[in-house]
Amino acid sequence: EGDTVLDAHAVALARMQMSNMIHPNSAFRKRWDVCLAALIVYLAFACPYRVSFNHEVVLWSGWFFLDLFTDVYFIMDVCLNFRTAIITHDGEVLFKQRDVSVYYLKSWFALDLISCLPLEYGAYLRGDVENTRLLRMFKLVKLLRLVRIKRIFDRWEEELYSTGWLDGLK
Repeated sequence: EGDTVLDAHAVALARMQMSNMIHPNSAFRKRWDVCLAALIVYLAFACPYRVSFNHEVVLWSGWFFLDLFTDVYFIMDVCLNFRTAIITHDGEVLFKQRDVSVYYLKSWFALDLISCLPLEYGAYLRGDVENTRLLRMFKLVKLLRLVRIKRIFDRWEEELYSTGWLDGLK
């Protein structure tokens, strides 16, 4: 029976690799998630500070480019989520593009999309950075990205349980 489970897992892994999907526990996805978590921590401090103290980022400054990088990274993460296989609560691995897309669209996509909208760049383009009330509201939408940290922790926790690291803590 144990060999059958291993064979089924190996077959599912081979099918996923042939479909060009990214395994949620792959080394690439782990590194991606660590960078994403670091950017979320940066955002958790920078956004409330800027909104609370009315501290505007100067156009073309280092902070501007860090924020731009963060925004692009989060947009790329939304795209990457369509290419990352999903391990369901039942332990099933969804690796078909259609299944993953439907699952993501029904779960986190709307929140991810709203949090990624680069709304404050419109103020930069219009040269209207001084209109701070509207700009503050746009910045607060970015705080929705904090919810992503839960998914990262859930993935890490699932992997730790699957490898046996957390079995003694049950």
